[in-house]
Amino acid sequence: MVLVDDIVSSGGTLIGCAEALASSGVSSIDAVVIHALFPPELLNEFNRAGIRSLRSTNSVPHPTNAIAMDHILADALRREVVGTSIAENRV
Repeated sequence: MVLVDDIVSSGGTLIGCAEALASSGVSSIDAVVIHALFPPELLNEFNRAGIRSLRSTNSVPHPTNAIAMDHILADALRREVVGTSIAENRV
C-alpha cells in the first residue's frame, strides 16, 4: 500500500492512516510526500506506525528527498510562457 500526502508537518494524518491500515492487516506500507515539513526525528514515529519507507519531493529540502520536481516545474512554466503568444499580449 502506498500513502500519498501533500503536506506533512506534524505527521498526525499519515501516522493515523498507517496505524489504521496496519491494524486492518496491511503488511507493507510506504509513503510519498509532496512537501516534507516535519522534523527528521519524526521518521521513527512513522516506522512505529508501520510505514517502512517514506520519500518526498525536493520542493522543500529534507533528508527524505528522493523525487525531483525540477523538470516538472520547468515544463509547466515553459507551457505557460509558450502558450501565450506575444501578439495576444499587445493591446
